[in-house]
Amino acid sequence: ERTVTVEATAVNFTSTPVADGSVQWSLKTLPGNFFPKQPQWRDFRFGDFLSNPWSFYYAYYYGDEEDRDGEYMSRSGTLDANGKGSVVFALPQPEKPTRLRVVSTATVTNGNEQSIRSVQECTLHPAAVYGGIRPESLLASAGGTLPVELVAVRPDGAAWDGKPLAAELTVK
Repeated sequence: ERTVTVEATAVNFTSTPVADGSVQWSLKTLPGNFFPKQPQWRDFRFGDFLSNPWSFYYAYYYGDEEDRDGEYMSRSGTLDANGKGSVVFALPQPEKPTRLRVVSTATVTNGNEQSIRSVQECTLHPAAVYGGIRPESLLASAGGTLPVELVAVRPDGAAWDGKPLAAELTVK
């Protein structure tokens, strides 16, 4: 089981800890395919496009990268005497390996009913390298050939410079 720990430390404007302050924690997870920003990878497909075939076009033409089927979780708690607290959330287990954008929020309220919120975001990658495919054409004739180009790219968008990767192509 994969988990993420969200931590918070809160101080009042007078620099004193928000001792025993109430805190609302939330975590939103947004699965999606990998879309490197470098222009040389724009025509390549990375990930599963059978479940959401339009995600490629939304990502590159509209800047909208993730699926809308994310999960939202929330918890309530109390900070300790030093104004610190943490919570652990279990991450969803996808059917297939996928990039996961995680957005966490901590909203702390002090004894004077003043609230402050912090939002943190990170992206979790399922592997150190992504395989991408670029077909010569989007259409092929039955019994014909469909030339493709394969690449390996790191999560930061740089070309993979490690060991060669093996690939298997399945036509459905």
